[in-house]
Amino acid sequence: MITLARADGVHTMALSFSATQQGPYGEALASVATQLAIPLVTYQGPRFDVVHPTAEGYGALAALILERLEHEGWVE
Repeated sequence: MITLARADGVHTMALSFSATQQGPYGEALASVATQLAIPLVTYQGPRFDVVHPTAEGYGALAALILERLEHEGWVE
């Protein structure tokens, strides 16, 4: 998917919910991000359950993504 998106000029990043992405899946995600040189944003904030952030958590997640987008120079 990343390769196809890039072929169309799309910037890509990966998002990890670290509590649910330990072990082989987390290692594979980190490896793909490294191999394809894509940003990996890791969310570790408050959640309702294993994956879904609380309202406060969604704000924190949005801030993390925006910070990374700015860091990559994709938004100003």
